[in-house]
Amino acid sequence: MPEPAGPGTAGVVILVLAGVAVALQVGKVPVALPFLRAELGLTLVQSGWVVSIFGVVAALSATMLGALSDRLGHLRTAMTGLMVTAAAAVWGSMAVTGHALLLSRLVEGVGFLLTVNSVPPMILRVARPDRQHTAMAFWGLYLPVGSFLMMAASGPMLEFLDWRALWLVTAALIVAAAVPIFLVGRRVPRPVSPQARPGLRQLLRPAPLLLGATFMFYTAQYFVVAGFLPLILIAQDGFSAVRAAMVGAGVVAMNALGNGVSGWLHGRGAGSVRLITIGAIAALILSVPIFALSLPPGWRIAAALGLGAFAGLVPSSLFAVIPALAARGAGVAGLSGVMAQASGMGQLLGPPLVAAFAGTSVGWGAAIPVMAGLAVAMLMAARLLGHRLR
Repeated sequence: MPEPAGPGTAGVVILVLAGVAVALQVGKVPVALPFLRAELGLTLVQSGWVVSIFGVVAALSATMLGALSDRLGHLRTAMTGLMVTAAAAVWGSMAVTGHALLLSRLVEGVGFLLTVNSVPPMILRVARPDRQHTAMAFWGLYLPVGSFLMMAASGPMLEFLDWRALWLVTAALIVAAAVPIFLVGRRVPRPVSPQARPGLRQLLRPAPLLLGATFMFYTAQYFVVAGFLPLILIAQDGFSAVRAAMVGAGVVAMNALGNGVSGWLHGRGAGSVRLITIGAIAALILSVPIFALSLPPGWRIAAALGLGAFAGLVPSSLFAVIPALAARGAGVAGLSGVMAQASGMGQLLGPPLVAAFAGTSVGWGAAIPVMAGLAVAMLMAARLLGHRLR
């Protein structure tokens, strides 16, 4: 079969790098947070908002921004998002108060969403028709890869540079990535036939809502482990902050590996619901040794790394479903917005829920039934989504 006109596989890779570039803004904060608190006098509450503000922005606006991208044009919106993110990072590097930094992070979050909602439609038009679901599965790599790369690089960089330079480096990398992305985007083939511009109504149908629900339950689980594992390792197992952060980065790396394996499996005919089922069952089982404090730390770390890997099967599988839903009238950018909004809602659901239960006399063991409930809910939502796609 001849390749369609357009950039092809190389173009898909370059477009995925757009997501990786803006995902650097997620990974730069955790390692830099002690320096931010020391210089800007951030309170613990402000520190939490600096870390979680992307999730809040997504939970409030991602679907709307995705639908807006479908209407305004994907390349235009993606380039706007990249430039807004880079400009906000430069602004943040000049912050002298916690409030100024938080405002810059808010704008970064908007730019992040504009970008990651707008790239998937271009990926679909660049990829071969028979490889679209595989290309979308590999798009799921952008967040864990970008986050991990920045988390891994931040420590060594902060030994020689201050956090402000780190912010400027991320801005420069986004601007550098924008050039090839723009060149590829200009060559993205236009749809063969005109289509009605989808809006929010198409995104409120059962299948898109089930897509979002599945991702919300996944995200809630993932952020419970990523957020609380370092605290448990420090408080319960006597790890240093640096050593605990390295374990956390390892979980992110394994999640990226799981996303990559999922993309490979989709290319060989694996079904999304089956892979999500594997991820949900693994999360159900592996969450037990993570939060059973009577077990030695080696078991906890191994379970967390395994959960990160198996959980990585889920987001890529959900992105792989988007072409089928788009064929039924929902806009691709809008569907990406649904997933981003669900991710933000999951971040706001999972960690506070587990923290509330863990604050009781039961302790961290109370997280186990919460994690089990989230895994079962994710599995049920994925199964219902699979029925809708038949």
